[in-house]
Amino acid sequence: MLISVLFSGCKKQDTDVVDPAGTNTMILNNTVSDGWCIPLYKGLDEGITGPSPYPYVYVRCGIYDADLNFVFWVKQGGDLTFTPWGGNIVGQGGEMVNMGKVSGLGALVTKPTSGWSDKSAVEVGNGYILRFKHSFNYSDPNLQLYYYRMYVVEWLRSTNGGIIGAKVKYQGPF
Repeated sequence: MLISVLFSGCKKQDTDVVDPAGTNTMILNNTVSDGWCIPLYKGLDEGITGPSPYPYVYVRCGIYDADLNFVFWVKQGGDLTFTPWGGNIVGQGGEMVNMGKVSGLGALVTKPTSGWSDKSAVEVGNGYILRFKHSFNYSDPNLQLYYYRMYVVEWLRSTNGGIIGAKVKYQGPF
């Protein structure tokens, strides 16, 4: 009996990590127009210092194609409806780090110092740290970085079982 008491005291307990305040859940579906992305920022471009026909920027991150990779998308606009719009670049506008398997969004508590990439594979159960600027010009070193955290909950499947997206939780700024 003593042995069973000793081993029961060593049992690892599964506890759910609480989602941080401001957590959003979203279905990213790469088969639906504009259903594939998380809107990170939509507003004035902080990198513009003078008159511009495109003073607004829209920064998004999501699953853009059937490759099931997360990518950023940045777009310039003349107003908040982005009509007319200027530049429109998929694959630029921010960076991310795949933090590996985590127990939930709330487990992402630090910002990494290395490992940043403009693309990363979508993996269920993994956490990601995203960073971007409120600007079309991501390369400007003088602009502030903004951070979000994201967690992949599960795959989204088509009626015939193929993967067409993922359910994610995200929160920011972080």
